[in-house]
Amino acid sequence: QAARDATGASSAGSGEEEVAEVVLDMDFEAVAAARSDFDAAFCRDVAASLGVDVGAVSLLSLAGGSVVARFRVGGVQGVAAQLGGGSGLSTGAMTEFNGGSLVGVKSLGPAEGGAVAVAEALSAELEEARAALAARDAGLRKQQAQVAAIKDKSKQFIVRLGDEKRSL
Repeated sequence: QAARDATGASSAGSGEEEVAEVVLDMDFEAVAAARSDFDAAFCRDVAASLGVDVGAVSLLSLAGGSVVARFRVGGVQGVAAQLGGGSGLSTGAMTEFNGGSLVGVKSLGPAEGGAVAVAEALSAELEEARAALAARDAGLRKQQAQVAAIKDKSKQFIVRLGDEKRSL
């Protein structure tokens, strides 16, 4: 289903998605402590508010000052306008995440430097993936070295065992 902007025009298949920024009335430390749970709740609320699949919502960054979230929705332009500057953003899942305390939307609009924010977020995600792969590769190399050492010791043991058997 194609999303529609404030003029009613379809945004499906159109150009670059807008990066939006919302300021939520929440404790940033609580959000940071359970980041993956918050991310899931945020994406569910945005998706439900726009009538899109939750997988289309990308939370690009979070910052303190209440909770400042930058996000975009794949295939949807004019996200901030569609969400009515915040009045159209459902916060049910975030309120549940927040222990039942209502989550207020202080502001919602297009993010300044949206394309730059997307590029920075993707670049940071790429660097995290590279670091994780490097750590995994280092772990695999260590395991390979351990396996090789065990094989060598096993071969030495078998040779020694054969020598002892022949001497009996």
